[in-house]
Amino acid sequence: MKKTKRNVAVNGLMMLALFFSTMAANTYCMCIFHQPRKPKELERLKKF
Repeated sequence: MKKTKRNVAVNGLMMLALFFSTMAANTYCMCIFHQPRKPKELERLKKF
């Protein structure tokens, strides 16, 4: 039973990481003076 609950939690964290990575790939930083360099792997998550 523990493995099932753990797998659900890990899958949930992976989905959150993918969601935030996609959001980071498709948006710019809100701060005027800070725009960090993004890894090239994020380019494939862009939708436009």
